[in-house]
Amino acid sequence: MTLIFSSAQPRLNSIATGVKLALGLSLLMLGSAQATTITPPKPAPVLLPADWNRVVNPVPMDAAMEAKITELLNKLSLEHKVGQMIQPHIGAVTPEEIKTYNIGSILNGGGQNPNDNPNSTQQDWVQMAERFYQASMSTEHGRTPIPVVWGIDAVHGHSNMVGATLFPHNIALGATRNPALAKALGALTAKEVYATGQDWDFAPTLAVARDDRWGRAYESFSEDSELVAQMGGKMIEGLQGTAGTKEFLAATKVLATAKHFIGDGATGFGDDQGYAEGEEQALLRMHLPGYISALNVGVQTVMASYSSWNGIHAHANARLMNELLKGQLGFDGFIVSDWQAISHMPGCSLDNCPEAVNAGVDLFMIPNAPDWKTFHANVVAQVKAGVINPARIDDAVRRILRVKMRQGLFTRPSPAQRAAATAGAVGAPEHRALARQAVRESLVLLKNTGVLPIKPKTKVLVTGAGANNLSRQSGGWSVTWQGLNVPNDKFPGATSIYTGLAHALKAVGGTAELSEQGTFTNKPDLAVVVIGENAYAETHGDIQNLATLELEGGSKTGLKLIQSLKAQGIPVVAVLLSGRPLWVNKELNLADAFVAAWQPGTEGAGVADVLVAKIDGAPNADFNGRLSFSWPATPCQTPLNKGDADYKPLFAFDYGLRYNSPITPWQALSEDTSAYALGCRLKNQLPAAKQQTFKPQDGWNWKIELPTFTQSAVPATLGPLTVKPLDEGLSATWSGKGEARLILRNNKTPRHDLLAALGHRGALAIDLKLLAPVTEKQGVDVRVWSSPLTAGVVDISKLLAAWPQGKYQTLSIDLACFAKEFTDFSKVDGPFALQAKLALAVEVKNLRYEPDLAKTASISCSN
Repeated sequence: MTLIFSSAQPRLNSIATGVKLALGLSLLMLGSAQATTITPPKPAPVLLPADWNRVVNPVPMDAAMEAKITELLNKLSLEHKVGQMIQPHIGAVTPEEIKTYNIGSILNGGGQNPNDNPNSTQQDWVQMAERFYQASMSTEHGRTPIPVVWGIDAVHGHSNMVGATLFPHNIALGATRNPALAKALGALTAKEVYATGQDWDFAPTLAVARDDRWGRAYESFSEDSELVAQMGGKMIEGLQGTAGTKEFLAATKVLATAKHFIGDGATGFGDDQGYAEGEEQALLRMHLPGYISALNVGVQTVMASYSSWNGIHAHANARLMNELLKGQLGFDGFIVSDWQAISHMPGCSLDNCPEAVNAGVDLFMIPNAPDWKTFHANVVAQVKAGVINPARIDDAVRRILRVKMRQGLFTRPSPAQRAAATAGAVGAPEHRALARQAVRESLVLLKNTGVLPIKPKTKVLVTGAGANNLSRQSGGWSVTWQGLNVPNDKFPGATSIYTGLAHALKAVGGTAELSEQGTFTNKPDLAVVVIGENAYAETHGDIQNLATLELEGGSKTGLKLIQSLKAQGIPVVAVLLSGRPLWVNKELNLADAFVAAWQPGTEGAGVADVLVAKIDGAPNADFNGRLSFSWPATPCQTPLNKGDADYKPLFAFDYGLRYNSPITPWQALSEDTSAYALGCRLKNQLPAAKQQTFKPQDGWNWKIELPTFTQSAVPATLGPLTVKPLDEGLSATWSGKGEARLILRNNKTPRHDLLAALGHRGALAIDLKLLAPVTEKQGVDVRVWSSPLTAGVVDISKLLAAWPQGKYQTLSIDLACFAKEFTDFSKVDGPFALQAKLALAVEVKNLRYEPDLAKTASISCSN
């Protein structure tokens, strides 16, 4: 099959409004010829479950404030209003641009720091915040000053800030069953965020995670909506202060965000940013209680979800945002989009999405330039063309101004003045003590044959990949976005699990020896083996494709370590670091005790507080935690949630042993994995094997894309890449003056389930002709994309270096090579991309996915 290339469709921009405007003008002309007015039927109201209490907004509307907002709105030009609706990231906007475009908000995502310096000090953060604030308050050239609001992902403490206090993730807090603790931790976070000049925290997540494969399961308090509501509402109260009191949004308090509205925990297969389906009542009963709780404590911002419900993307769902949230539930704050989320919507791009504006999104998280500038121009043009109603803009800006006024940003001291009053807040001893309490209360004891608590004078070997690894211990959203492989020295003031055990054992006459590999000089009395997952965040944490819930399904490094120690007659306490329940039957059978420690954060000493007995033999603290998620009995037992029709977990929701729990003989668990050799979505459940091609009539078209995700349809030159159509296929030439990629996208539907191609041992194949030589280290790679930020990457430079020039040859790559990275084949939005930075000239044609070609592919990763 030879691909046929279509010409690029014009994009809506500040000059032309494309098809939508043409349609609007056609309707106007039709209306002038015929006076009949057609009134569309009023949609049925969203039906809330009858037994729910109504939302009672604890923050009453202030008539005097509304009058001030009206007065302010009347002073603003359309351009100024649209500027208030835009939120670039700190590295993509300057103070001068804040003044020019009247930008209303800025943000930094996970791992973004002032001046791109990962070692930024508190003063660095404050100085940047001060510059942005002063720019927004400038009255130059007759500007109307409106303070900018800086939002930040402080997910489990001020998690971007080196030296901040990081407490356990939400899955662990759910295990504490302690809403008062959640409120205290929210207040802790607010103090540390406020101290560095930010006003707004993109937390907490109120998702009810229903499939443990989801890479954000640990951001959910529970699979149980009632527990999510209890914990989430109190955390919001801690961040913002108690509504109706003087502490509400007062000094040291910040805005909270209820996210992600709505149903992000319900996606099929636990796919982050995926699709969920079901009846509206089912959605509301399971996934709305957290938001009801948030509204009842006065949450001021809500973030829309990346996910879709019954085929409608959350950012386009006017029924749920406008009619339900803002209408029936009376939410009078503002809705913010998620990071680049509008670019995931069919028919939208990052710089152009009037559908989301009309559906009810008020503030747009468009991190990069020039996208946010083009978005500004497009919205202005769309309002003037009638695509967006001016009243919708006024409503959005009124909401943004209302929240800013409620927070006191117009009168609050500047960031520099605040910092002087909050010196020492970041990583304060009392904050670390509270986080350590959260660790103690979150630990769940799954097995104990009598080796716990660890007795005084015990000689302990502390081993395993997580024993002295603060990155694994803290999980995602810790110093960096993914939190992966962050060195221990980036967590100043933190305590690892080993360090905590060493200190606690020394106090009772014992010793702790650290050996990650499990070696020792003198035989220990006991080993504490810290096993578990690496850190991850969002889609990167999804258990994708054909993988199971088994811990370390390939390497089994932790299991081998336990086996080695047990073979030497050493009792083992296994401590599991994970962001979700996992299938660990083999480890459970071998270990003498097993503790689910989740991702405890920076205060690892909290683990020792429970594991090590006092000098008199009594435990320092008893186990308190109870499972907030059901635990699987088989490698593929997910979704698994209490109340399911066939609910047979290994450990049920609410399970958790205590030190006084009866010690009974351990009944060996099944370790058989033969039924899951092909993974959780079995080969015999997939569609029949067949070649898959990508035709323009099915929506597939080639595009040029830069690393900033700026795109252009071909033929075109964008940056360093020029692409031209040929009779068959196309030619692509990289100038060598920057990085760019040739990528296949679908204009009709953004995501495609290509899991069958992977399950049938498929390969990606394309006919490629080299027009110039390639070196082995040239850095040419092929990518398969499952979202704008996640891709599987295979370097083909070495292969191409051996190819002749001027001759078509078939390049084939085993799909398993891409699956080893972060490509989720159940939702591919780019089935092929060719990327280069240095000079490269090729012709390509005939792209396809071929079944049963993996082992004989040009590049193979299959056994």
